[in-house]
Order: sequence, then C-alpha cells, then structure tokens
Amino acid sequence: MMIWIAYILVFLALSLIGYLVINTLSNVLLERVQGKPTGLSSGISRLVTPEQLVKYRMLSACIMFVLPVVIMPACGVYQVWGLLVAALVSGSVGFFLPYLYFLFKCRRRLQEIDDGLVTFTLALLNGLKSGMSFSQSLEATTRRSRGAIREEFRQVLGDQRLGLDLGEAMERLSERVPLEDVRLLVTIVKLTSKTGGSLVEVLTEMIQMMRQRKEFSDKIRSMTALGRFEAMAVSLAPLVGFLILYAINPQLMRPLVTTMLGWICLGAIVLLISIGYYFINKIVTIEV
Repeated sequence: MMIWIAYILVFLALSLIGYLVINTLSNVLLERVQGKPTGLSSGISRLVTPEQLVKYRMLSACIMFVLPVVIMPACGVYQVWGLLVAALVSGSVGFFLPYLYFLFKCRRRLQEIDDGLVTFTLALLNGLKSGMSFSQSLEATTRRSRGAIREEFRQVLGDQRLGLDLGEAMERLSERVPLEDVRLLVTIVKLTSKTGGSLVEVLTEMIQMMRQRKEFSDKIRSMTALGRFEAMAVSLAPLVGFLILYAINPQLMRPLVTTMLGWICLGAIVLLISIGYYFINKIVTIEV
C-alpha cells in the first residue's frame, strides 16, 4: 500500500514539474513565432502554421513526458531520479517528433511534385504548340492536374490575378518548392519573357533533360534500395531479438525492464540504433 502511495506522489510531482516546464516553454515559443518570421521551411509552413506546430510539439512533449512515469513504475522501477531523467529525455524526444513528422510529409510532397513535373511541363508545352499563350496554357494544365503540383501552380495563377507579373509569381514558386527542375523552369520562363526567345524550343530541350535526370535518379534509387532495406532490418533486429528471447526465457530478459540499469541499457541501445540508422541512411542516399 505504501509503495502505491509513494508512486502516486511521485507521479503527481513529476507531472506538475513537467506541466510547469512545458507550459512556460510553450508560452515563450508562441511569443517568438507570433508576428515574426520563423525558421520553418516554406514547405512545412504550407502544411501547418507555426502556432499549430508549437501546440503539437507541446502536446507531444507532454505525452512523452508522462509515458515513462507511468510505464516504469508499472514494471517495478521507483527511483525518483531515474523517473525524472527518463521523463525529461522522453519529453525532449517528443518535442521534436511533430517537426520530424511534418518534415517527412514535406519531403514526400516535394517528391510528388518532382515526379509529376515532367508530365506537367509536357502538357504545358503541348498547350503552347496548340497556339495558347503561356498563361492560358498554364491555367489549362493546372486545371487538369492533381495533387500538390496543382496547388503550387494555382498559387502562381492566384498571384498573377492579384497583380504580380509572371516572373515574380514564378520566382515565388521556386522559393516555395526548392527543386532543381522547378528553378530551371522558372529561369527559362523569366528569360524568354524578357528576351522574347522561343519558349517552345527551350521547353522541348528542358523536358528531354528532365527525363534523362529522372531516369538516372530512378536508377540510383533502385540501386540503393537494398541499402535502405538493410538499414531498416539492422535497426529492427535488436527489437525482434529481444522479443524472441523474452518469449523463450522471460527470467533472463526481465531485468532489462524491471531495473533502472536495464532501462539505462535500453535507452543506450535505442540511441545507438538511431545513430546507426541515420548514418547508414546517409551513406545510401545519393543526391542527384
């Protein structure tokens, strides 16, 4: 009975400390992002506002802070200093999880735009060959497109309707979508609009170059697919081994979850696995 009373008191004390720290940090971050430019990339900013991201990060930090305080005593670990350290480390990890999630979604979105850019540019070229102006072809192609690439070029058309010239609207596109092919398309449109060159001929050459680059990129991706799979397999192997050994001989593996030293070892294992996965992924990722 006394153990459970002590556990409840420790839980309440750590929860109060976590609430005060996270609430103070949340207020400071909200004051810094309101009305001021942030370090977020424009891609992430299109998925979530800075204020929303701060709230998500605070909520994730609170949840991750509480998890060790609940799980570790349930496994028989009651050391206050260990619970506090574990809660702070877990809360710190939780603080960065929403940012990493939206960063992942941003990269997926950029990849979607990159995959569809050749088709979009080809449709744009066909519209120019049929006698349309660039703005008419851009509007017609955007109307037929889907997904993220449609959203970005609709923004270009919206900027034009608000009074921006085509070059400035396209320049904003290259700032929102930091892709090499997008920058090339923007540069071509701006130069031909100023010098009066043949946009059809230049876009034809550009599409050919984009196709070659895409084919090379896909080839590199297929060649490094095995390395990415190995990184995932190596990272998951310790977890699978732990579960198998725990099922075979629970008495042997139980100290890892019922003692403070065991939790420290688990934390070190997770840290080392994360570092190894990061470096292996960096090695097999080749920028084209």
